[in-house]
Formats: sequence, structure tokens, C-alpha cells
Amino acid sequence: MKAVAGFVPGKALRPLLNKRKKLPFPNKFVSFVITDPYQVLEAFDHVEANPDDYDAIVIDSLSFLMDMYESVYVIPATDGRSAWGGYQQFFKTLMQDKVAKAKVNVIFLAHTLASYNEEQMVMENKVPIKGALKNQGVEALKNSALAA
Repeated sequence: MKAVAGFVPGKALRPLLNKRKKLPFPNKFVSFVITDPYQVLEAFDHVEANPDDYDAIVIDSLSFLMDMYESVYVIPATDGRSAWGGYQQFFKTLMQDKVAKAKVNVIFLAHTLASYNEEQMVMENKVPIKGALKNQGVEALKNSALAA
């Protein structure tokens, strides 16, 4: 079994990455530290060209990936409005093109935000995202969600 994992350093794996320790279980993962969000799209292209070599793509985490896009492309942009449009288009390309066409399983880890819905008297968990996407939400584009 091979998996390609693009790790955007997050809390879950930070202790392992900072100390350069191996994962605490046997694996044959191919892992990368992502320094530009577009590298994730390139990884999907690579896996699509070689689907027999991989079983899954794991992104840790979608939250940090989108934060990285904001830091690298939105904040330094001279035209913020256009840059936020690029943010939205990057996410749509990732989900509606790369993930939708993937020939392997795709797993996203993400940070959640819990809020109380007073009208329905329930706690709701969402994956926060910025820009115009926050109205639609990440949840609208996924197959299934697990919370732990």
C-alpha cells in the first residue's frame, strides 16, 4: 500500500515533524512538506497519472492549506479583491476538479469550529473557511465527515 500525504504542519503532526520522528506505526507513506498550496494540485496530477502506485491522498490539514494560500497569495496581493477570488477558485479547483476526479481515496483532516444553534438547540460543527466560501461551507462539498 502506498499513499501520498501532503503535510501542511498542523497540531496533530507538529510534534512528529518538529522532532523528525517517524510515525508511530509501520507505513510506506510518501510524505511531503508543502510550501506552496499549488503543490497539492500538482500532487493530484501526479497521482492521477500513476493511480496504480497509490491508494490514497491525505491532506493534513485543509485548514492550514487554506491559511497558507491566504498568507502566500492573498495578503501580499496589491488587488485584494482579485486575490480573494483566486482563493475561492483554488478551493473550487481542488474540490470540484482534483478531488472529484481522483482515482484514489482522498482524506482531508481539518480543524473544526463548534457553535451553539439556539433556534434548534444543538451544537453544530463546521470547518471554518474564509472569504465568500464561508457562506457555502466546506461541508457542502464533501462525501462524508467524521468528528473526533
